[in-house]
Amino acid sequence: ALVGERVDELTAAGDDPHRSRPLSRVVVGTTAALHRIGRADVVAFLDFDQELTTASWRAAENALGLLALAGRRVAPRSAPSPGRVLVQTSLPDHPVLAAARNGDPARFAAGEVLQRVALGWPPASAVALVSHAAAASYVAAIDAGGPGGNGVEVLGPHEDRWIVRAPDHATLCSALAAAPRPPGRLRIEVDPRQF
Repeated sequence: ALVGERVDELTAAGDDPHRSRPLSRVVVGTTAALHRIGRADVVAFLDFDQELTTASWRAAENALGLLALAGRRVAPRSAPSPGRVLVQTSLPDHPVLAAARNGDPARFAAGEVLQRVALGWPPASAVALVSHAAAASYVAAIDAGGPGGNGVEVLGPHEDRWIVRAPDHATLCSALAAAPRPPGRLRIEVDPRQF
C-alpha cells in the first residue's frame, strides 16, 4: 500500500521455485528471495538483529554472508544509478555491520577468530553434534574416556543433543570411532552448521 503498486511475496516454501523472476517490481520475502532474484535496485533487511543475535555459533558469519549476497544483487557503486542495501537494526556498531559498511570482511574475521579461540569453537577446535534415541548411550561411552587424557569434552544434553568437542579433527574422529555403537537411531554431525 505504501509504494502504490503490486508486490510479490517470495519465501522458501512459497511460489513455484522454478519461476525465475517475480511478476512485480517490489518483492517482499524471507532471505530466500535473495537466492531467486538476480538483480535489485534496493535490498532492505527489516529487523536484522534477528540475524545478528540468533543462537548459533555461526550467526555473525551467516549475517555477513547475507549482506554480501545482497550487495551482489544491487548495482555496483560505479554504476550510473548504484543500488542500496538498507539494514534496520538496533546494533549499528555490530562488527558485522561495520565490516559490511567498510567493505572489509577481514576485519570482522580477525575478531571472530579471536572470539572462537576464546570460546573453544571451530576453527580453534573440532566439534560433532550427537543426537537421536541412542545418543545418550553413545556419548556416555565417549565421556567415560574423560576429558583429561585426550582433550575430548562432552557438552550437554540440550534437547536430547550433545556436543562432542576435541582439540582437532583427528582426536575427535578417534574418540567417535572408539565409542561402541549402541542399538537405536543415532546421528553424528561433524562440523555442524548449527548446534
